[in-house]
Amino acid sequence: MRYREYSWKKHVGYDLGFELELETIAENEKEAPKKKHRGPTKLTQVHARTREERQYIILNLFGQPVGPTKEIFEEFKFFLGTLGKDSELAPLNYVNFRGLPTHDKIWDYVLEKYIVPEAGRKYAKEAVNTSWRSYKCRFKKNHFYAYATDELRWENKPDTISVPQFQDLLNYWKCEKVEEESKTNRENRLLLNDMHTMGRKGFAILRHELQEQDPDKQEPSQAKVYKESRKRVTGRTYLTNPEKIEENIVS
Repeated sequence: MRYREYSWKKHVGYDLGFELELETIAENEKEAPKKKHRGPTKLTQVHARTREERQYIILNLFGQPVGPTKEIFEEFKFFLGTLGKDSELAPLNYVNFRGLPTHDKIWDYVLEKYIVPEAGRKYAKEAVNTSWRSYKCRFKKNHFYAYATDELRWENKPDTISVPQFQDLLNYWKCEKVEEESKTNRENRLLLNDMHTMGRKGFAILRHELQEQDPDKQEPSQAKVYKESRKRVTGRTYLTNPEKIEENIVS
């Protein structure tokens, strides 16, 4: 549903239960000091890849990519992230990712660059969804909250978004009901106190590593994955205390 068609009766909130979403709010990422970045990852070499040059993606039992190598998995994950920032494949002027009419187009493009079993379609969709939502959040911070008036916002409109999409976003974000819900979402986000400490490593790779370390190559339990994903380095400072995590591990 596009913004201009939105009835304002319901605004879909965030699903914090999905693992890919949790990977974006890691504890050690939150406490990292600010530093200069080289800019957004574009992976031009992947986007320029022909069908004959495609890499094959290996999935685990959950349909999550784990190989064939860690490097290819990381490349695939970052590639999916770039699709969430593509204004044609994933335009920002929709209330939620489910409303995008481009889901099949996104999957077809993924298959142009990688050989992915159908079982990996859900993971790819959710990965692009997570990237899209994160990008939309940063876009709002940098191009809406950063300026006091629409005049200044238009003067600083980035070239990565079309005029109609930008106008839709401004109209939507200025709606009183949406402003109230955004405030509530920010307050709820601050209450999160059970962050993993894996950095950019995904849960799929952690499970794969734990399974490889097991003498019988058994799939690790949810409890073991949880415990390993919350390990802390002695002497390091974290934003949240470990009491909740320790309580969950004991229970």
